Amino acid sequence: MRTLSSVALSCSLVLAACEGKPQGSGAQASATASIAPSASASAPQPTLDPAVTALAAAALGCKFEGGSFQSCPAADEFRRSTSDALKGEKGDAVVLTMLSHPNERYRVLAASRTLDNASRLFGQKENAEALLTQLEQETNTEVRDNLAAWAGEVDAQRLGLSDRVKALAASKNPKVRRSIGYRFLFHKDTPFGYEIVGGLLGDADRDVRKAAAMGLSNTANFSPSPACKLIADALDGPHGDDVEWSASSLARCPGLQAKVLGFLDKQTQKPAGITNDVGVGYAVSLDALCDDPKARGVKELPSPSAATRKTAFDIAARLASKQVADSNTRLAAFSSLEHCDPVRAKAELAKLAQDADAVIAAEAKTKLAALEKKK
Repeated sequence: MRTLSSVALSCSLVLAACEGKPQGSGAQASATASIAPSASASAPQPTLDPAVTALAAAALGCKFEGGSFQSCPAADEFRRSTSDALKGEKGDAVVLTMLSHPNERYRVLAASRTLDNASRLFGQKENAEALLTQLEQETNTEVRDNLAAWAGEVDAQRLGLSDRVKALAASKNPKVRRSIGYRFLFHKDTPFGYEIVGGLLGDADRDVRKAAAMGLSNTANFSPSPACKLIADALDGPHGDDVEWSASSLARCPGLQAKVLGFLDKQTQKPAGITNDVGVGYAVSLDALCDDPKARGVKELPSPSAATRKTAFDIAARLASKQVADSNTRLAAFSSLEHCDPVRAKAELAKLAQDADAVIAAEAKTKLAALEKKK
C-alpha cells in the first residue's frame, strides 16, 4: 500500500458519538455505523468525545490558509495523537464524525489522520455510497483527492457500485474527475481501477488527462503495471503531450522511455511552434531520460545509452535555442543540456551566453561558470 503524508477524507457523515457509551436507543457507537452525507453548510454540528474536542480545540487555532492548516504543533499533535479516543475502529468513527462538520477546518483537521482500516469501513455499502456522494460534492481539493484515494479501496463490483463510480468518473465537475484520475489507484490498484483511470486519459479536460497520467505512473514506479500499456497507447494518441512527462521516468515499463524520446524528437522538429504549456514539460522529461538509475543505487535498471544521451541533448539544444519564443522553455532546457552531456553543454552554454535575451544570456553565463568549476 502506498502511503500519504497527509490522508484527507471528507465525508458528510452522521454517526453516534464515539465514547463507547450507550447512545439514543442504547446502540454503541462504532466505526462501521451507517454514515449519511450532508452537503449543507448549515448542517448540525456533530457530537464529539470530550477528549477529542479538547485536542481539536487547540489545533483549530492554527493558521488556516489555502484550504489547509499551516505548520503548527497543535495540528501535528492531533494528527499523531495516540489517545484512546482516536485509536482503531473507535478512532475511525471519531474521524468520520468530525468529517460531518459543516466547517471545512474540522473536516481538514480530521482528514489529517489516517483511518485504521478504510477497506473495512467502506466495505459496508451504505458507507461506500456516502463516500462517493461526498466525493462528488466536496469543495476542498486536498480532501477531495484523498476521498478519491479511499474510493479506490471500495470493492465497487462486489457492492454493486460500479455504475456509480463510472458516473463519478464522468462527472460534470472536472475537479472531481481530476481527483479520481490522480488518486483512485493510490492505495489499491485493481483491473477496475485501471479501467476507470485509463479512461480519463481521453478526457476532454487537459488537467484531468494529466492527472490520470500521473496517477497511473505512480503504479509503475517500482514494477511494471497495466499503466505501462495505457500510457504508451496514450502517447500515440491525440493527447501525447499530456502523458509524456509522466511516462519519461517509467524506466520499468519496457520500451516506454525510448518511445518518449522518439515522441520528443518528433515534437521538437519545429522549435518555433513550441509553447510554454508543453515546452517546460519536454525539458523536464529530457532530464528524466538522461537520469542514471545506477547513480541512485538502482542497480537492476540500465544506464541511459550514449545514443539516448546524444538524442536527448540534441532535443534540449533545440529547446534552448532562440527559435523557441518562450523563455521559460529555454531556461528549463539548460538543465537538460548539462544533465545529458556536461561536456557538450559547455559549448552550447557559451553560445547562449551571447543571446540577445538578457535573461537567457545571464543564466547561461551562470550555468557555464558553475559547470566549469566541476571536475
